[in-house]
Amino acid sequence: MKIVHVTHNIHTGGAATYVHRVIRCNEKLGIDQSLIVGSPSGLYSREEILRPGGSDALKIWKARVSNKLDNNLNRLEFNTNRRHRSLNLIGALSGKTLNASRANIVHLHWINHGLISIRQLNRIEKPIVWSSLDMWPFTGGEHYVSRENLSRLKGGYKKDNRNSEDWGIDLEKYCFIQKEKLTSKKLLFIHPSAWLKDISASSKIGSSLQHVILPPPVDTDFFRPLESQISDQENTKSDFTIGFGGGLSGRKGWQEVKSLFLNYLVDHNRVKLVHFGGTKADSDLVKFDNYKFVGQIPAESQELVRLINQMDLLLFPSEAEAFGLLAQEAQSCGTPVMCRLGTGSVDTIEVNRTGRVFSSSADLIAQIKYFLELSREELSEMRHQARVRAVKLWSYKSISMELFKIYRAWEKS
Repeated sequence: MKIVHVTHNIHTGGAATYVHRVIRCNEKLGIDQSLIVGSPSGLYSREEILRPGGSDALKIWKARVSNKLDNNLNRLEFNTNRRHRSLNLIGALSGKTLNASRANIVHLHWINHGLISIRQLNRIEKPIVWSSLDMWPFTGGEHYVSRENLSRLKGGYKKDNRNSEDWGIDLEKYCFIQKEKLTSKKLLFIHPSAWLKDISASSKIGSSLQHVILPPPVDTDFFRPLESQISDQENTKSDFTIGFGGGLSGRKGWQEVKSLFLNYLVDHNRVKLVHFGGTKADSDLVKFDNYKFVGQIPAESQELVRLINQMDLLLFPSEAEAFGLLAQEAQSCGTPVMCRLGTGSVDTIEVNRTGRVFSSSADLIAQIKYFLELSREELSEMRHQARVRAVKLWSYKSISMELFKIYRAWEKS
């Protein structure tokens, strides 16, 4: 069996981290694999830019130009969801290159930023496995579609269900028509959560394709409880530290966290909010002693492991989330997690054993009160259960075997 992975990069962003971890899982089983990217990382010896051979500098330039041209097409339409979409009308990678590889399976991941056009996807002749890390594979071009705007995704992109505030050429409709042709392919979606799988299966594109659920892998040997930190927490009974790692992103739920702080946490001096991700603190909160902004923390770093270990609870209130790597990493370090109902991140926790869920701002405050009322012994048990769950479900050993079974079954089907 030979796999060729296709993704924009493996060095920046959550999707990149996911792909890098999948590659590591396959390495543990000795699976023959290669990687095609549009932006090189130097992190993997079998990484090729667009295709084997040729000038790397020229291929990088080609990928960047493709991305710029694709982005410029945005000017043909005003779209309220513009910042969270990719058109993939132009791309630097050809389907012919993938067909010429020795791979038995083409494993697609995050393929935007000028990597490959939808038209070239339709030219792939090999069996396809596609990790749907957001909604893009089965929408017209949006990476996330709100609950209120699912009609186009489910019924097809038509004139009568277009957002009334959008105008110009309906680029999402054109992209959708091109993607519909993929339904004739031998294509299997891998979804990180039941939430995303259900949305995909109910979409017009996904309804005629096959789906499996497989959570992202986590290096549970790296993301682990630190003994020194556990001792410090046992000796410090007066403080409770809450962490949030989404910067100032609205989609990641910062406004919900800010509201929680101003309406509840600000009056509880023993409760600390540690805010990370992004480059800017919230200017309205910096004056408070129990708010601490620590900036951007490198992914898969000892700094991140130490920070997570300092938390008693990680807030993960994303409004639209396929799964949540940080929520996994936190539990692997033995830190409970709070997630929003109606998102894929709910799949990361076992309610009352490794975390809790909330449904509204008022409910979030109620759930925080629940945690603050836990004894140190009860919180310690929740920490233990979080770690046990992470190792059982998400370790490289567990995921590599499941992924191998998926490849083998799809290759033979």
